[in-house]
Amino acid sequence: MVRRTIKVRKKPGRGDQAVPVDLLTRIIQFARTETKFLIGAAIAVCVVVIAIYMYKSHEAAELQRASILEYRATETFSKAQELYSDQEGQATSAAQIRKRREELLNKALSQFEKIVERYPSSKSVERAMFYIGCCYYELGKYRSALSAFEKYLHRFPKGHYAAFCLADIAKTQEQMGEDEAAAGTYERLFAKWKGAPGVQPYLLDLARLYQRLDRKEDAKRVYTQVASLYPGSKWERQANQALTRMDAEAKAKAKLSQAASKRKGLPPGFDASKVKRVVVKRSKKEGGKPSKAKKGLARKKASPKQKSKK
Repeated sequence: MVRRTIKVRKKPGRGDQAVPVDLLTRIIQFARTETKFLIGAAIAVCVVVIAIYMYKSHEAAELQRASILEYRATETFSKAQELYSDQEGQATSAAQIRKRREELLNKALSQFEKIVERYPSSKSVERAMFYIGCCYYELGKYRSALSAFEKYLHRFPKGHYAAFCLADIAKTQEQMGEDEAAAGTYERLFAKWKGAPGVQPYLLDLARLYQRLDRKEDAKRVYTQVASLYPGSKWERQANQALTRMDAEAKAKAKLSQAASKRKGLPPGFDASKVKRVVVKRSKKEGGKPSKAKKGLARKKASPKQKSKK
């Protein structure tokens, strides 16, 4: 039996193709002739990588310093807020507590301002800008607080504290005696951040403000809305109590107006408070009689028939 061997020639694939000799020689020649260029390029790449690493590490260190300073400032602000709640158990006077509180608030304010100045690109800036306004508000510097809150909203219109910032603007305007502006700010708050968590309780503040502005129908509408939004809560109880007081005041006022109209012989339901009283001034010399100037006017107004009779 004769054995036969068959030779199979394998077709070269793409990965099996040999590198052309000319390309290898060119690379070797380039490496020999351009050695300095290659070394410089390698050094440049190393420098860029080191610079990026140093920048990242510096940025991380800056963020860490900003977060540490933010923690300290927030803690200082919280201590200042806790002084009024703990003052009953302290033996110090109210003046000393007020002084200590102002010191803590000023310290927290300087720390928050330092964050904004030194670390403007850190994440702590948003919280720092909001708390700057809170510090000014607690110190009673309402103009500065209003300016700080507006700066926050200008930089972070949709930030984490934007809704609360609007509420604090309304409170600041109330403290400044600008009730109409405060009501407009509250309305803007609920128009823009109606579903934001923690915002709905400010509806009670808006209703009280409407009462102060004598907008009773708006106040009743908002109180009713609060009672329907929070069934079984303290806000519902407060809203219902306010509605009950408003109804009682309206009934008492109606009774008083009816009693006054009966005494004066006026029709029922007549509101004497809405009538403008006209006071005629009389001269003191004549004992309450019309003055000479008024007599002259009366003579001028007399008809020609009366003059002829005289």
